[in-house]
Amino acid sequence: MSSDDIWSKLVHAFKVNDKRFLSYIDEFKKNNPQWIERLRKELLGNNRVVASAILAYLDEKEQMSIFDLLIHYASFTHGGTVFFRDLILGLPKEWVLKNIEKYTNSILDNGDEDEYRRILELFYKLDYNLAISLAERAQKNNNLTIREVGDDFIALL
Repeated sequence: MSSDDIWSKLVHAFKVNDKRFLSYIDEFKKNNPQWIERLRKELLGNNRVVASAILAYLDEKEQMSIFDLLIHYASFTHGGTVFFRDLILGLPKEWVLKNIEKYTNSILDNGDEDEYRRILELFYKLDYNLAISLAERAQKNNNLTIREVGDDFIALL
């Protein structure tokens, strides 16, 4: 069975709440050596909801391999922000603290006030000092609304 066929089974099982969904995840991983890349593609495509559901069943190492996408979806306001944030918070804290800034910097360099807010909320849940540092960075931004985000956050603390 091809990886496309297995993926189709996964999608169908998810949509109809089939109890075999978990076994299809295992089948997808076992029979597709490039399953992480396929999952990445689906997370960024039309099957994001199904792909997101799979994330909850991955082990830490697997989640860490797609950390950039977890950060991506935790950084803006949508229905799954808390889900992605919780996945990040469930990873080993020391590893997250060591790696998070290299994944958030590009988002923040090109982001808007909403992304700053979401990342500040995540940083606050991870480490107070990290959050303060980002709030101070926001206060120095050229964009007035991002500066206001930093001011608001500092005021709340």
